[in-house]
Amino acid sequence: MLGVRKSTVYFWLNHGHKSWTSFKLPPINFELGYVIGSGIGDGSITDDGRMLVYSWLKDEDFADTIVQCAKELGIYAHKWYKRNWQVMITNTTIAELVWISKKHPRYLIPIILSNINAVKGVLTGWFDSDGTPGTNSEKI
Repeated sequence: MLGVRKSTVYFWLNHGHKSWTSFKLPPINFELGYVIGSGIGDGSITDDGRMLVYSWLKDEDFADTIVQCAKELGIYAHKWYKRNWQVMITNTTIAELVWISKKHPRYLIPIILSNINAVKGVLTGWFDSDGTPGTNSEKI
């Protein structure tokens, strides 16, 4: 129903996996919303589905905000400059939430509606990324 792997749901429920690509569901708050919202706008998922990568960011402040929000969630993230700013977040749960949100944004609604600050975070992150959805998004 959620569009994620059964193993991901298992680990969310049991909090059993804590490697560098943790499956634990982060707290639902502004920071999670921001990472997801900015990921919908400017993020892409690696082929193995473990990382969320932002490429060709023109604004260092935007890259810093993404990294700071990820760190507030206890998730590894870093930025670097190569012709433009780039950010990588290494977390399977975040990558899958962004992947699902790009394909079916309505699936995100039950998650973010549990916290009004998460809604604010999604909208802020999405519009900080210029408000344009990724290539596979459907109209909301």
